[in-house]
Amino acid sequence: MKSLLLPIAAALAACALAACDRSTSGGTVGQKVDAAVAQTQKSLEKASEKTREAIRENAPAVEQKLSNAGQKIEAATEKTVDRTKEAVHEATAPREKSAR
Repeated sequence: MKSLLLPIAAALAACALAACDRSTSGGTVGQKVDAAVAQTQKSLEKASEKTREAIRENAPAVEQKLSNAGQKIEAATEKTVDRTKEAVHEATAPREKSAR
C-alpha cells in the first residue's frame, strides 16, 4: 500500500503543477505533466541516494552504540541476578535465635 502512495502523490503533484501553469507556451498539459513527473522522479532519486549515503556513513557509529548498550544491559542483568540470589538466600537462610 505504501509503495503506491508515493507514485500517486507524485502524479497528483505533477497534475497540480501543470494545472497551475496557465501559460499556453511550453507544450501541452500532457507534456507539462510528463516534465513534472520526471522532475519529481529525479528529486526522489537524489533523496534516496542521500539517504543511502547517510546510512552508510552512520552505520558504524550506530553499531558501536548498540553494542555498548548491549554490554551495559548485560552487566545490569548480571548484577540484578546476583542481588536476587542474595535476597533469596537471606530470606531462606535459617534465622539465628536471639539470646535471652
